[in-house]
Amino acid sequence: MSKIQVKKMNSEIEQDSDSDIDYDDLTQSSVDVGYIDTSMEELSEKELQLYRIQMKSPFFPNKVGGKPAWLDYSSAPHALGAGVMNDSNNNKSEELQCLSCKSQLVFLLQIYAPIGGQNDQFSNEAECLEDAFHRVLYVFLCSNQGCKARTFKAYRSQLNRENDFFSHDPPPEDYDEDDFEQELADSKDHLKKFYLNLYKKNMLNQCAVCGLACTKKCSRCNFVFFCSQAHQLIDWTKLNHKTLCTKYSNPDLDQMILEWVQDENSQLKYFEEKNSPLFPEREILIEPEELDVAKLKREKDKFKYDEKKIVEELGQNEGNDQDFDAVKENDYDKDFEKFKKISAQDPAQIIRYERGGKPLWTSKYQKLKESDIPKCEHCGSRRIFEFQVTPQLLCYLNLDESRQMDTVDWAGLYVYTCVKSCQAAKNSYASEFIYKQDFVS
Repeated sequence: MSKIQVKKMNSEIEQDSDSDIDYDDLTQSSVDVGYIDTSMEELSEKELQLYRIQMKSPFFPNKVGGKPAWLDYSSAPHALGAGVMNDSNNNKSEELQCLSCKSQLVFLLQIYAPIGGQNDQFSNEAECLEDAFHRVLYVFLCSNQGCKARTFKAYRSQLNRENDFFSHDPPPEDYDEDDFEQELADSKDHLKKFYLNLYKKNMLNQCAVCGLACTKKCSRCNFVFFCSQAHQLIDWTKLNHKTLCTKYSNPDLDQMILEWVQDENSQLKYFEEKNSPLFPEREILIEPEELDVAKLKREKDKFKYDEKKIVEELGQNEGNDQDFDAVKENDYDKDFEKFKKISAQDPAQIIRYERGGKPLWTSKYQKLKESDIPKCEHCGSRRIFEFQVTPQLLCYLNLDESRQMDTVDWAGLYVYTCVKSCQAAKNSYASEFIYKQDFVS
């Protein structure tokens, strides 16, 4: 290898280090990481009841699977075949359909993500902070086994603190261990009042199975909704509506809604099964990322030393252009190495959240450039990175491994949102940009 080639390669190693980890940034990292709450398997029946109640909308959960915990019930996205559904402000709700196979999309996860906090460097660009007091980001996907080009969709919904659905006061919280029974009773009552309010406003019209808005309901009890014949059958048999139906004709409205709270809770066991149309419901626990920066820096320095040593050895030997090309071709995927090193410090992480931060790419392949990120189609403002979903989440989704070639898969899902968090999400669900990075073999 010639001296010119060696000098060129050394220069490329130095340039590559620019894409490595910025250790000064990491010491002041504002990334929040999310994990699946695995304690569910150890809960008693009553603890499980409380756990599931607190996965509902009035508790503003971060969660994977189950039915969506909607924020704005006046314009919740609707199921296929539900027809055009408009709210009181004549906003058309979104129809959740795969662009490829035309199947109905399935809820994957949601993140409660209000803006304007102390560390939000973009709050001064918000269109109206007051109208984003409550703010939730949702991700849906096509889980149809035969789909070859799955659709992934992300939505943003936001509300003022004063709204038609939620109390001005926060949900029950901060109980001592000894007050468990009181917490359970208060949480049940909180959810009952929430459902009662929706029922009186004719907004408790979500499918009992998938949670999407729909128009069909049981002709016997005139209370429970379903989006399709297939979900009506599941509701009638698997969710035991055949037995429970008469309870929902109770003239005592308070008692009827309380029955619904209890029955809906007990039905969730079905959604743990592999043939369920939904993913298993789990809470996402979110906390600040803590990295051992010194350890990462030592690994980086060793990696750069090994690379330079290879170049020096090639430079001492007679070589040709093919030597240089071979080294370049066999060079490490630095993005993958970076992803491995950082995620290894929190191996169970499924979410990395940092509004306006930088994504942690899984690979150097299929990375987005800033110019590839579309502007907000609602207001024309730029979009900024908000969070990513790591491939670790796939382990929790109860996927059918016997059909691995056709099943859901990703190397990373990256969600970018309007920097203004614009008013398109007021009384509606504003679509945002989601990018899927694939594994490249």
